[in-house]
Amino acid sequence: MKISGTISSEKSRKRLTGKFLALVSFAIIISFWRITTGEWEIPFERVIHFLSANLDESEKILPQALVIRNVRLPRLICSFGTGGLLSVSGVILQGLLANPMAEPYTLGIAAGAAFGASLGIIFGDGNLFVMPCAFAGAVFALIFTGIIS
Repeated sequence: MKISGTISSEKSRKRLTGKFLALVSFAIIISFWRITTGEWEIPFERVIHFLSANLDESEKILPQALVIRNVRLPRLICSFGTGGLLSVSGVILQGLLANPMAEPYTLGIAAGAAFGASLGIIFGDGNLFVMPCAFAGAVFALIFTGIIS
């Protein structure tokens, strides 16, 4: 029995590794596609050149280089960071509640955050007040959901 369990775990590990490598490859391909496309179509070779460390000062101020380094690359990095943080927050929410189906919409957290944000807009004195109110509304909705369940 031990041998068959080891073989199946090796197969599942290889399958999982293959899926992971496929997803990482797909993310890299989509990232390069996303950096090259936009209002200005910039060829792939130029993108690689502009992302290299050995640019002259005259090349750093070219509009294409500025668009790639100051607009497209930060957006790409922020999108990966946001996606990663959203997945971590989902895992934390599911782990804390011990419910694999837990999500902000079914628990009322999203609605509580929207309600808090709307109160922040109405009673606040600018945009700085909106985010803390949205966070407080989300926490209140989670606590309230936990109390009534």
